[in-house]
Formats: sequence, structure tokens, C-alpha cells
Amino acid sequence: MIDDDELNKHLSYSHYIREDEISDFQKRAIAELRLKVKDDLVFYPDYNTDFSLLRWLMGFQFDIDVIIPKLKATLQIFRAFNLHNMDFETAEEVNNYIKKLTVAAPYYPGGLIGYDKEGNIINLQPIAKSVPKLLIKTERVSSLFLLSILESELTFKLIRKQEKIQKRKLGVKIVVDLSGFSSDLLFMPCIKVYMNVLSTLQELFPDFARVLYIINCPKIMNTVWVIVKPALSKQTREKVKFLTSDWREVLKADLGEKYLYPDWVGSKINLPEKLAINLRPGGIPPKELYFTEDRLNNTFNLNDLIKISIPARSKKSVFIEAKKEQQIHWYFLCSGNDIDFSVELNSKICHPRYRITTEFVPEYNFIIAHDDGNFELIFDNTYGKIFAKSVQYVIKIV
Repeated sequence: MIDDDELNKHLSYSHYIREDEISDFQKRAIAELRLKVKDDLVFYPDYNTDFSLLRWLMGFQFDIDVIIPKLKATLQIFRAFNLHNMDFETAEEVNNYIKKLTVAAPYYPGGLIGYDKEGNIINLQPIAKSVPKLLIKTERVSSLFLLSILESELTFKLIRKQEKIQKRKLGVKIVVDLSGFSSDLLFMPCIKVYMNVLSTLQELFPDFARVLYIINCPKIMNTVWVIVKPALSKQTREKVKFLTSDWREVLKADLGEKYLYPDWVGSKINLPEKLAINLRPGGIPPKELYFTEDRLNNTFNLNDLIKISIPARSKKSVFIEAKKEQQIHWYFLCSGNDIDFSVELNSKICHPRYRITTEFVPEYNFIIAHDDGNFELIFDNTYGKIFAKSVQYVIKIV
């Protein structure tokens, strides 16, 4: 049992400590958490480190009862995405993998620059290089969730490698470059999707950012902050630094000049092919990338759509029997803004819950059944307060 006085004392401590600075209180909390999620850690052993568990404890104020279901769900999601079998040695390798995930991935600008002078990962987000109004026409919403989750966990795999070497807790330093930002980027259907993705990432990756530098702030920064702030946890908001005209000096001092690319006041240059600059460039996605039903490859008969209504504060499940190694494909459209969608087998997560909108592109995807069973496809509107959501779906076993 955690003593309240000791807890309050530790909440004020630095989150970035050496292995030999982990206190007895923290060691006890880590041991208790490790014991209570040991069955899940067996299937995702990469996560079984003191610093990985300490991130959760610090992110949720050492409230182990709150942490356990969240951490169990996270590890199940990572395994469902086959992350336990993925291993990369450099930030550039991660970038190359992420760029190829979907047809639209290169048009989501940014990626990993690499390590800073202390061994933290630098993540760059030049947001204004994207064109949200067009991007949202290219891919289903779930593809952005997938890209973001995989990039984040692969980032932490690199961090865990450095933590093992340096024997100290490290993190991600995010540089958000708003150069060129204008009100055209504030397209509300996209903003809602981005906020949902951001909320999901904070659930899966507590204590994820060591610092968020905001540079080249536009005149409408106050408006942008009003939109984004509600989606950020209190802990994340406290890590945001709005830099002024001295941002170049701050980044050089905090991150190290030789670890930044020249466009961001660094001296890091193109190296051999393996280490070449390979950030996602963003830009205008060509019209041939816009979604059409041809992309479905005739997987579904859209004349067979089944319609269901999910009242506010409730959810409905569709069950489908599948054998091991069979593919479970789904396609659906949702009226009434959005719906939470997930897939489970015996209460184990097979596909994570995403808040899906199909205003521009229908939702379609599949999983491979890793066991025989009665799979549950869940349409969840429990967050809705008044309005029902109408869903038209079709499911196919291959």
C-alpha cells in the first residue's frame, strides 16, 4: 500500500533520473505494478523494464489501480500490431518504415531526427507542411491512428535501447514548427480527428514527452492553443514551451547543434544512404491518392450493408465466428459524426478502440484471427449524450 505522504513527496521529484536514483518507494511501486501485469509482460517482454513501468507510475501519479487496466490494454494493442516482432536500430529506419505504412503517410510531415546530446529522441512536427483538407480524402481515419501509435512505440523502443546503455530514464523531445501556419489548416473535421489521435496517444504513452517546443508561432497562436489545450493532459500542458525569436539558441543549447538538421539551426547533414535525411515531406497529396471504391479490390458486396442504430450512452456488438489464420474484414459507414470501434476476442483486444468518422472515407480494415473463436466487433456510443449513431456495415471472412 502506497503511503499518501510519501506519494506527495515523490510527485514533485524529477522524472528523469539515473538507475541508481530510483528510490525505495519507486522500487516498491514498480515491483507491485510488474507483479500485477506479469501475464501481459510475458507476451511483450520488451516493456518489462523499470523505466517503462516508472513512466506509467509517474504519468498516472502512482495510482496502480488506475494504471493496471490501461497498461494491460496497451500491451494487448502492441501485440495485436505485432510490435513485439519489430526491431529497429536507428531513427532513420523507423522513418523509412512509417513512410511506407499507407499511401498517404509521406504527406503527414515530420518524423524522428534522431538522438539529442543526452540520448533523448528528437521528434519534429512541421505541421504547416500538411494540407488537412486534402489529406482527409486519401485514407480512412484509422490509418492515422495506426501511423501515430506505431511511430510512438517504435520511438520508445529506441529510447529503451538508450536507457539500457546509459542506465538513466530518457524521453522524447518534440519540436512543433508552425512556420507558414494559417487559418486554412484549422479545418474542423481534421482537427477533431487529430484531437482524438492525440488523446489516444496520451492514454497509451503516459509521460511520453520530456518537452514540447513550439517555434515560429503564428499570430493566431492563441486560437490554435484554445483548440488544442483541452486535448492535452495537465502533465503534457506543463511541458509545453512557447519559444520566441530566440528559439534557435534554445534548441542548440538544449538539443545540441550537431544533432539538428540545418533547417532547424543544426549542423547534421546527409550521411550515407542508411542515415540520409528522411523526414516525411508533407505537401499536397495528388488526386490519384484520393479514396475510391477501387481500393477495396471487390472485397465487399456493398449491397449487403446491414444497418444498426446505437443510442447515446450505449454500445452494440456484432459477433462473427472465425478460425485461426482466417481474415476478418469489415467495412462500415457512420452517420452522426463518429463512433468508437474496436474488436475483441474473449475480452482481449484484437483491434484497438478508435473514434472513427467516415465523412470523407469509409472505414475498412481486417485482422488475422490468431485463435478460433467468436470475435466481437464493438460499435460504442457510450460517450454520446443525446444523439444515436447510425452504422451501416458488412463483415466478411476470408
